[in-house]
Amino acid sequence: MESKDIRENFLVFFENKNHLRLKSASLIPQDPTLLFTSAGMVPLKAYYLSEEEPPGKRIATVQKCLRTNDIDNVGYTARHHTFFEMLGNFSIGDYFKEEAIPWAYQYVTEVLNLPKDRLWISVYKDDLESKEIWKKVGIVPEKIILLGEEDNFWKMGAVGPCGPCSEIYFDRGIKKPGEEKQLPGDDGERFLEFWNLVFTQFDRQANGELKPLPKRNIDTGLGLERVTSIIEGVETDFETDLFLPIIKKIEDISREKYGINEKKDRSFRIIADHIRAISFLIAEGLVPTNEKRGYVLRRLIRRSALFGRGLDLEEAFLHRIVPVVVDSLNTFYPELSENKDKIISNVKNEEERFNLTLNGGFEYFKDQCKKIEASGGKEFSADAAFYLYDTLGFPIELTKLLLKEHDLNFNNEKFDEYLEEQRERARKAFSGGKSFTERVNLVKVKEEVGITDFIGYDVFLSKVKVKGILKNGNLVSSVSEGKEISVILDKTPFYAEKGGQAGDKGIIKNEKFIFIVENTETPISDLIMHTGKIKSGSIKVGDTVEASVNSERRHAIMRAHTSVHILQGVLRSFFGENIGQQGSAVYPDEFRFDFNFTGKMNDEMFGKIEREINDIIMNGIPVCVKEMTFDEANKSGALAFFGDKYGDTVRVVDIAGISKEFCGGTHVSDTGDIHCVVLTSFRSVASGIKRIEGFSGKKAYQAILGKGRILKKIARILSVDEKSVPDRMEEIFAENKELKRELHQFKLKGIESALDDIILITEKDGISFYFKEFHSVSFAELRKALDMARKKLKRGVVLFSSIEADKVLLLVGKLADENVSSIEIFNKVSPLLNGRGGGNERLAQGSGTARISVEDLKEKL
Repeated sequence: MESKDIRENFLVFFENKNHLRLKSASLIPQDPTLLFTSAGMVPLKAYYLSEEEPPGKRIATVQKCLRTNDIDNVGYTARHHTFFEMLGNFSIGDYFKEEAIPWAYQYVTEVLNLPKDRLWISVYKDDLESKEIWKKVGIVPEKIILLGEEDNFWKMGAVGPCGPCSEIYFDRGIKKPGEEKQLPGDDGERFLEFWNLVFTQFDRQANGELKPLPKRNIDTGLGLERVTSIIEGVETDFETDLFLPIIKKIEDISREKYGINEKKDRSFRIIADHIRAISFLIAEGLVPTNEKRGYVLRRLIRRSALFGRGLDLEEAFLHRIVPVVVDSLNTFYPELSENKDKIISNVKNEEERFNLTLNGGFEYFKDQCKKIEASGGKEFSADAAFYLYDTLGFPIELTKLLLKEHDLNFNNEKFDEYLEEQRERARKAFSGGKSFTERVNLVKVKEEVGITDFIGYDVFLSKVKVKGILKNGNLVSSVSEGKEISVILDKTPFYAEKGGQAGDKGIIKNEKFIFIVENTETPISDLIMHTGKIKSGSIKVGDTVEASVNSERRHAIMRAHTSVHILQGVLRSFFGENIGQQGSAVYPDEFRFDFNFTGKMNDEMFGKIEREINDIIMNGIPVCVKEMTFDEANKSGALAFFGDKYGDTVRVVDIAGISKEFCGGTHVSDTGDIHCVVLTSFRSVASGIKRIEGFSGKKAYQAILGKGRILKKIARILSVDEKSVPDRMEEIFAENKELKRELHQFKLKGIESALDDIILITEKDGISFYFKEFHSVSFAELRKALDMARKKLKRGVVLFSSIEADKVLLLVGKLADENVSSIEIFNKVSPLLNGRGGGNERLAQGSGTARISVEDLKEKL
């Protein structure tokens, strides 16, 4: 049994328990508080918290997961990983322990066929109910270990949903002295925990009281890498079929052998682990950057490249491993093959770029090590570590890894002091011109060219002077046509991207050149950079120029920004002052607004919010902007949200009776200038955080016209007037539902009638084997056919197939208690199907591409 079989038979097992199979969610979660999806339940959190309606109360998934909190342990242990797969079955207010525990035991012993005498169980010390259920399914009491809250009690936070958990361990046997005394939960390698069952049944109060939840939930996590190592009987996860093809490819590239030298084996393991994570992250749209998720991706690539040096791989090699990752995982994760070229390109570019950094850093590191060795010391100076980091661009994580490899120490506190001093000069990450300023010390740039004054709240066109030009990260005196640059002015009407508001676009020109501004950013305070391309002529420092903002675009942004303020004011008036901004983005006549909210939003309430916003717009309320001290603004009742930083003097935007906020952005002078707003969506983006998106101004008007045209077209198709469309649609849906019901009943009658022609294939050991082929019948309907056959035939084994457009379904089921195994029969005939599946003694099912004949079945059976 391979890892791919385990994925599929797990899902099939729980489908047979009426679970809905869901595809793996993205590694990039909707929850903005999380960098990555780190567990199988993360994508389902909104369902557990009753924030969204689940597609089913029983769900089964194989979820892609990524964790980096233990990245330094990867490669040094048998089972630490960054990317891993978590198999899980979930109950959302449906079944509980009485079903979850027996099902887990059944899957482990009957599907995976793990020896029962090798299984041990841990339960929470006060959860005697779970202990009794484990005893009832067949675990002897001495193999049920009671553990405390630290090991066997799950909680979402200090307060909120929580509950005991129970873990299944596999006894790997006594292989070292002292292991005979080990128990599950102890440090050591004898017992391998591979499945955790979480019983969410309490709501922890602030005083510590555990109140029973009105709806109890099940959340389980079965580690694919761990259980595969058990099934395949190997010492570590890295010897399983999940990693071995990758390791063999690294052997081919490096001409080294895995399993001979522990230090080199560590490099094999780290590279094999990281390349899987790298491939999935790029497939999901990430690129290496210096911030957040992009930085994690960059770190994984660079860490892999560094450990490649331990295998004498000094040229870019990681991209050559990507095809093996794609081939080994593509069947279950087609996004890998769909993005194969993009993954290879990004990995190769980043590794080649990093090799340039590594070469200089390695030479300096080696020189320092020689000096330390000559002196007989063990201390690598913080000055040298900071020089590697600050001057040579050598990541401190890699320096620490090298120091660990060379058994050297360094003063981390001193390094942090240097780093804190440098942070004042560090630039913020910003888009557009980022590639041209990545290596520049922007503080020094500002010292040389001076600050930029923003004059654009009311001015869109101004005569200004060019103070600096950045090309490829360097200050230059002049640049000619066709070049991409960043221009710094003494003052500017261009608003720089910040606070969620998009940066301005426009034109900077004089009689000698035209420069198209594609974005405006402020990477550090008071330094505003206009990024774009010279359309014609040449620009030089000292030029007097005309800076012209695209005023139509700016006005559209202003309409959207003021709309966000009104939206927040309306939400607070409807739901209370506890509503607060958690993030926003403002584009030309388009916006999104994130806010804390734990209730539910129906269509009626959503429409009411939209109507209230438009009433405020039509009332034409003045939008007043005042500058005042921070303390004065606070005392006036102005709101500040989402961790924004403010200076001593702040701008306050006041829409009388509606909204009063700290805000440095640009706004209309009257709510009537917005014209209208259309709210387009409401959804959850994290636990307790909702998002509203919408249009303002021209885009709102276009959206209304678009909806009107659609309504007219629907009315014409339905041959009714526009007002009657909703009623007619409800009638059609009701008719359609009834037709589907009648069709289903008709189909079941057809299946029942078809069973009159069921074929007796053979009889063996007193057991009759029957076969019937259907067309366009689902697994659920095949199971109905099985129930009918049990009433009709009483005893025997049936094999039902269904011919679909692009696949063939096969179901094997016992009619009574025949002394045969459905899964064994399925496995015996599945080569005829050219497919795969799973199941148990009583029922098995799967799919393939080949049609099965009676003659072939008879020969197999």
